[in-house]
Amino acid sequence: MNNQSMYRYRYFPGLLPVLAAALLSGCGQAPAADDYFPLEPGLRWQYQVTEDRTDAREVRRFDVATRRIDTPAELVSLIGAAQMTVRHTSDGTDYYLLRNISGTYRVGKRTLIEKAPRLDTEPVLVLPPADELEQGITWNQSTRPYVIHSTQSHVAWNRGSNEFDMTYELAATGLELSTPAGEFHDCVRVEGRAVIGLYADPRLGYQEVEIVQSEWYAPGVGLVRLVREEPLDLAMFKGGTLTFELIDFQHP
Repeated sequence: MNNQSMYRYRYFPGLLPVLAAALLSGCGQAPAADDYFPLEPGLRWQYQVTEDRTDAREVRRFDVATRRIDTPAELVSLIGAAQMTVRHTSDGTDYYLLRNISGTYRVGKRTLIEKAPRLDTEPVLVLPPADELEQGITWNQSTRPYVIHSTQSHVAWNRGSNEFDMTYELAATGLELSTPAGEFHDCVRVEGRAVIGLYADPRLGYQEVEIVQSEWYAPGVGLVRLVREEPLDLAMFKGGTLTFELIDFQHP
């Protein structure tokens, strides 16, 4: 599916007034017991985020909450879903999600500094439907570096503008997992891998860095743990590990 001509430089028409109304309404229901990526309005997740860099360590909290809005007509015809879910994060970012029989898709986002939501160039598959979650299934998703950073103030390197594609695979099913939020059963583990090139310095030239992301999803809850590994230890660039761990989950 290639919808780049339809998506490029587009905004959701009239979406902000609809979103405002949705934020004021907001009640929902408990997610289905077999849903690995629940989208019901009123769900709230709280994570502890640990960023272990080669040269520093930071621990912080990260919150996610869902809202439900009507889908703009142009996306109903394209995706085949009449309702859109907005996941609002504590860093001020809104992610716009749609679900149909082929999976859950991200179709756009709005950052804290943007006035209007911005569509992705084409829908991004976040997770296949539950009945297709079998070991070996793969899909691609765009992402960016989370931990890699420049140690030199004069080196202009923006993580947000260095996007790359990561190939995801369902690596394991039927897992048990313990987090501060409780014990979870029948979890699935998704593993993403990518290799990116980085200009290290004139002596070393370009270096390839393998990035690995592991995600654990629990039925009826969603993401309960995420580990992103970006191993890099050079004079001008450092990497490390980013870990999300669920500490609280609330539903209506």
